[in-house]
Amino acid sequence: IKAYKNSARHSWALGAFDTSDNDDSGSLLAISARVSYAPIKSTIQTLHVGLSASRREGSDKPERVNIPAEIYSADSIVESIRIPAKNTTLLGAEGLYIRGPLLVQSEYLSQTVSATSDSAFNSATYAGYYLMMSYSLTGEKQSYKKGRATTIKPKHKTGALELVLSLINNRTSPQTTPRNSRWPPQHPTQ
Repeated sequence: IKAYKNSARHSWALGAFDTSDNDDSGSLLAISARVSYAPIKSTIQTLHVGLSASRREGSDKPERVNIPAEIYSADSIVESIRIPAKNTTLLGAEGLYIRGPLLVQSEYLSQTVSATSDSAFNSATYAGYYLMMSYSLTGEKQSYKKGRATTIKPKHKTGALELVLSLINNRTSPQTTPRNSRWPPQHPTQ
């Protein structure tokens, strides 16, 4: 079930999904929501802010976080152990600013995996953010439509040239450890 609305300045979406694998291991219910608003939207500049949340009630199946690197052929930059999960909660915040050929956008995401009581592992939290700035060197203007930045359209048949700077930070809580271990690990002489 999904409901949504997009307009020039705001968007919202709400959904409830059965994400089970049809393998008779029980239902996995996911409820997700996202809202965004553009308090500034003109032909000169746009400012966009948004929030998102998702809750997944599990069937005690193992959950694993796998965050790929920004390069297509690269390995994952975060790949967690599989934790038998009773539920998973995702929270996010986003921001976007456009002024002519300049685009600045950022997003923060946090995911908490709540381990089942019989799991050998504690619950874990993964969080991260990115900040990306881009500037069209060939003069194309970024545009914004229905709550999202759209891709630039080249002015010339030869294409467009864009300079991009990106900063990415991901972290894991120390609770991604076996239940009976000590964190941080102690040096043998201590």
